[in-house]
Parts: sequence; C-alpha cells; structure tokens
Amino acid sequence: MCLRLDSNDINLLIYHYLKERGLQHTAFSFIAEARVNLQELKPGSLISYLYKSLMMDELLQHLEEKQWLSQGMPECNSEFTLLSNHKCRYIQPPSPLLKEDYSVLTGHNDDITCLNFDTDIISGSLDGTIRIWPQGSSPIILPHVSAISQFSAVLSFAVSPQGRIASICEDGYLRFWNNSHELENTILQPALLDVVWNSEGTRLMGVTKNLILMWESEGFYTKEGISNVISAQWKNDCEFSVLSEDAVWLWGIESQAKNILEEPCTQARWNIDGTVLGVVSANRLGLWKADNEIWWISVRIAEFEFSPQEKVLVTGGFAGEIQFWDIERRVIMRSFQGHEGKILRISHRKDGEFVATTGSDGILHIWKSEECLKVKSINVEEIVDL
Repeated sequence: MCLRLDSNDINLLIYHYLKERGLQHTAFSFIAEARVNLQELKPGSLISYLYKSLMMDELLQHLEEKQWLSQGMPECNSEFTLLSNHKCRYIQPPSPLLKEDYSVLTGHNDDITCLNFDTDIISGSLDGTIRIWPQGSSPIILPHVSAISQFSAVLSFAVSPQGRIASICEDGYLRFWNNSHELENTILQPALLDVVWNSEGTRLMGVTKNLILMWESEGFYTKEGISNVISAQWKNDCEFSVLSEDAVWLWGIESQAKNILEEPCTQARWNIDGTVLGVVSANRLGLWKADNEIWWISVRIAEFEFSPQEKVLVTGGFAGEIQFWDIERRVIMRSFQGHEGKILRISHRKDGEFVATTGSDGILHIWKSEECLKVKSINVEEIVDL
C-alpha cells in the first residue's frame, strides 16, 4: 500500500474550508496564489480528515489500554486534541493496599456511630464513649454516664475549631467538653437530632424536628417556623440551610427563612466556600447559587461530594460511574467507571489531590483526582463513614 499526501491536496482542503466558512474573497485569493486545479469535495472534508487522523493517533497511543483495563484501571477518556500533548493516565498499574499502609484502632465495645478527622481521629460509639486517638499515644476517653450511672450511647457530636466538643446521647442530654477534654456543662435537650458548630466556633446549632436551637456567647435562643426538619448545615457564620421533609430553606441568624426548593429532598450540602448548595431530589442533583435558579445535573446520582478544589464537584452513579464536574462551566471534566455497582461514599483529602470511593461491590478505591488514576484498593465489608 502506498500513501500520498502533497501540498496540492492540503491547499484544496483549506480552500474548501474557507469557502464553507463564508470567506469567499480569502478563498479566491488563496487558491489563485496556490495555483491548484479545483475539484469538488464533500462538505467538511478538512475537519473529517483531521478527525480521522486524531482517531488514528489516539489508537496508537492506547495500544496497551487493554492490559491496563484488565488490571482495574479506568478507561482513558482524557481530552485528546490536535495541538496539545495527551496526558495518558496509564503510567503505572494500581497497587494493592498492603497491611503496612494502614492501621486498625480498637477499643470501642459497640458500633461506632460518628467520626471526625480534622486533626486527631475522634469516634463516638453506642458503648457510651467518645475516643480521641492522638497519633503515637493512648486514646483519650470521654465517658457519657447517665444519672443512674450507666453509659449512654453517643448518637452524634460536633468539634469546634478551638477543640470544644458538643455531644448528644441516648439519655437526652447535650454535653459540652472543653479543649482539655473535661466535661464543662450538661443540658437536657431530649429532642436533638444533630449539633453543628459554625466555622468560627462561636455558635452551636442544634437540630430538632420542629425547632432550630442556637447557643452562643450571648446566650441561648430558638428559631421556629419550619416543621419536619431532617438536617441543617452552616452556609457561613451567620446563615444556614435547613432540609425538611418537603422543602429546602435558607435561614439567617437575624432574618426569616427563605424557600429555595419546594419538593422532597434527601440531601442538602454546601461547597467548601458556601457559595453553591447541592440538593438531591428523586436521584437528581441540583446546584443552587444565591438568587439563581437551580441547575439540575443531567445524570442520576447515588452520592455526591464537593471537592476542596474550587468549583469542582464529584458525583457517583448507580452503575459505579464517577464524574468530575466543572460547576462554573456546567460540564463534565472527567468521567470513568469506578465500581461494579452503586457508589456509596465519596471523600476527598483536604488538598483535593486524592479522592476515596466505596461501592456496593465491597471495594474501597483511592484515586489521584487529576488523572483519575487508581493508586490503592482494598476489599471491605461495610463502611459506615469515610
């Protein structure tokens, strides 16, 4: 087989491309100077031939793709363009998670109900204790003992930036622990579902089914008007969102509640700088920005998480697909098959460089976010938190 491509062929393709773009005078001047015999070509010939060349180049660069796919790598669908270098993710096979890569912390006598990992790992359990696990030393135990000297199951807790802990228990008491891990105060609040500190640690919000409770340095007060509350989350130090059974609301410390969405939702979560709220309704994910309509993402999602990297969202689907979205441009930046089955959990490292996912296939994967490169994998049974 003999392949031939000369300057006359290229000039003819350029001439027809200029004509198709409406640049008649430029096309006439170009062909007169190139002195090429005119002949008819199919519309879009230049783009068609360039695209075929790109496809061939892509195939050549991915000759080894089958080998990587057999080792659990995601399909390489990084952007492939004519004038920029293609950064293929197939630079190394995934490595298994070895025993020396992780450690197991033991000590709780019952199920763990809640987990925090800002500086030290902190865990709460049905055994009636909160355990703080400083690296390299024995755990600090915060016992939750009821009035009749029995341990009361820890249902939830929140940690302020200053290290204060607010915990709620089965006995109906809200307990405050100072940053020296000493019990500071107890308040009877039997209806509490959850507690959340604002980012400055100056206000603690308590969530009940029909009330929002607020503790701050000036005292305690309640905010009423929304019923059947499921959860609440701070937008900033003075505003918060409330998820109820049939709506999502935005509420300010000194303002009335504003209805954002009036339909049943299962999740409502702010991005890292509090500018975008993600809401899930009927497996659809909508993104809301102040005074804008909600943008509904076109794919069904099982889980989502905002990245610490600005304006990036990660979603997981029911068939194991993982997508990275550019919130500003409203487009998928990267997409790949992460699990065999529904995505259950997504969690980022604080700098956004790595993301961990678990699925119904019982596997925990750790990915390098930029390349969607799998770096660690481990078989797990059931992960409560990540």
